[in-house]
Amino acid sequence: MRKEKALRSVMAMLLALCLCLAALAGCEQKGGDAQDASDKKTEEKADSNEEYDLVSVQTTMPLFMDHEYKAFEAWGKARGVKTSIVGPTEWDVAEQVTSLEQVIASKPAGILCNGSDPQIAVAVNSAVKAGIPIITFDGEVPGAEPLGHIGSDWYEVGVAQARSMAELIGEKGEVAMIGVVGLQNQSQGFQGFTDTMEKEYPDIKIVGTFTDNATVEGAAEATNNIMSAYPDIAGIAGFASVSGPGIGQAVKEADKVGKIKITCVDGQPEHLDLVKSDVISKLIVQKRELFGWLGGQYLYDYVHNNIPLTKDDKQAGVTCIPRNTNTGYIEVTKDNVDLFIENYDK
Repeated sequence: MRKEKALRSVMAMLLALCLCLAALAGCEQKGGDAQDASDKKTEEKADSNEEYDLVSVQTTMPLFMDHEYKAFEAWGKARGVKTSIVGPTEWDVAEQVTSLEQVIASKPAGILCNGSDPQIAVAVNSAVKAGIPIITFDGEVPGAEPLGHIGSDWYEVGVAQARSMAELIGEKGEVAMIGVVGLQNQSQGFQGFTDTMEKEYPDIKIVGTFTDNATVEGAAEATNNIMSAYPDIAGIAGFASVSGPGIGQAVKEADKVGKIKITCVDGQPEHLDLVKSDVISKLIVQKRELFGWLGGQYLYDYVHNNIPLTKDDKQAGVTCIPRNTNTGYIEVTKDNVDLFIENYDK
């Protein structure tokens, strides 16, 4: 009897051991399957032939290269897809249109297009008709119907410059604006500046809006003309990426640093250095990195239907892309300029 009891006990132990071994084998197999799936997913991401193209009006412009291009390429690397920056090497709207047409013919997964000029509207709409998702960034394009637009609110930028300038000059005196006259985003900025001065600062007089022809030399020449015609000018606001450096150059050469207050847009190294040396008092800096990163991600989410809003978004006529994304701005003064300079030094 004792023998039978011992035998039953041994058999029970063996059975329990077998069950444990089977469970462990199952766990190992399950873990192995999960690892295989993970490896396969990683491999698919690395081998993806999916391509997203950024079509620019000038591929060599430092402002674009340091911000939206860099961010777009970093996004593509992080996502595991191909990215390309295409367009003319010099500012040329007609050549940008040609580049956009060529990109459309190659049928990429998505297109991010620099909204340089109303002339590109037809080509943007051609991408839409071809079924290629396209988003514009920077300047909006009248007449174009992209899936969405990413950029700064230029009217808001004008308001920010006006209030900053008013504070700098004690809310009284003569001021001028310099930028690329005729561009839609510049016009919106000029309007925001003008409206704010007229409504909030009655003792400030705007003597005029002057063009810099999109060059540092043009901005310096315009500044010299302003100082000659208006010897009591108290401040000058720049609205193009080249305006600030040109204004600063002319003010330094005239030995009027501190006497003429300067505000402007963008935060390239030359802008930051002028703030550091007290030539420019304040920068209104666009968050241009978001143009490239968000543009790529919006397109990717659309292509992969990552954020479904209905059972069938295409049938419902809706998309997960915001119609207009305002990325805002950053105010840079001598108090925080070192943080931006150090970012460039990385």
